[in-house]
Amino acid sequence: MEAVVASFVLAVAPLNAARQGGDPGSTQPAAPDGNKPDANALYFGQLALVRSDIAMLAQDFDANGIPVLDIVLLPDATKRLEAETLRLLDTDITISLGSATLISARLVEPITEGKLRLSGRFSIPETQAMAQQIICALNLSAEQFDPPSLARKLPCKPGKAR
Repeated sequence: MEAVVASFVLAVAPLNAARQGGDPGSTQPAAPDGNKPDANALYFGQLALVRSDIAMLAQDFDANGIPVLDIVLLPDATKRLEAETLRLLDTDITISLGSATLISARLVEPITEGKLRLSGRFSIPETQAMAQQIICALNLSAEQFDPPSLARKLPCKPGKAR
């Protein structure tokens, strides 16, 4: 199933295998120096998003009642994401934590509002697992994610408030 990335929604199909980036023409993540991606960063193509870029991470449901994961970025990260989406328009992009791919999708419109919605045919446990991976990898504080119920099952301790 081919996935589509829209201004506020990423409709995606989960990938089973982790991938590594580094080749210059790839939308796979790579650290700026070409080495292994930072395990504590969420990559959108080659754009690395870190704890200080995230305003809110939340599990929600779309209009059809299907679980989704919403990521809202702070203003500076919003500008960087917009620039990256303009650069990658009409290509397949990967969203990953470090070198581990979370999802892959086709980018069809620039994302200008700094809001990503990861959607697909995910179950509630799958969206919770993605949220928990992001929370732990980026060391998000409890103020950066909602609902608080996500914290009950975290395999890590949330970071300290900013």
